[in-house]
Amino acid sequence: MDKSGDCWIWTGTVSTHGRCIFNLDGRVEFAQRVSYAHHARIPPDMQVDLRCGNKRCVRFSHLSLGPLKHRPKRKRDPVPDVVKLRMVEMREQGSRNREIARETGFSESTVSRCLSKIEKARKK
Repeated sequence: MDKSGDCWIWTGTVSTHGRCIFNLDGRVEFAQRVSYAHHARIPPDMQVDLRCGNKRCVRFSHLSLGPLKHRPKRKRDPVPDVVKLRMVEMREQGSRNREIARETGFSESTVSRCLSKIEKARKK
């Protein structure tokens, strides 16, 4: 941790979402949460927020508690459109889900789901 400025900058691992993380007793922990918990209790319905806005700051005086924000998980389709087009082409050529799955690298259930959605969309 770099304590040379007003913010104490986390120099450890940062997740792909920009969260400061580390391994504690075999569990991934958020550095800001552990920093806050070291000084005060965190109620289960609260989360640690940053007053300074610096995502990598772990200084207790820059942390505060706020209500837990329940963000709905964004549903993301893991299959790129170009692969879906290839699935349709293969189906139109008579390929079965197993063959399509083998070529595209997706499971048979994913192939089935994609092709069903495409069929429903075409019927509308």
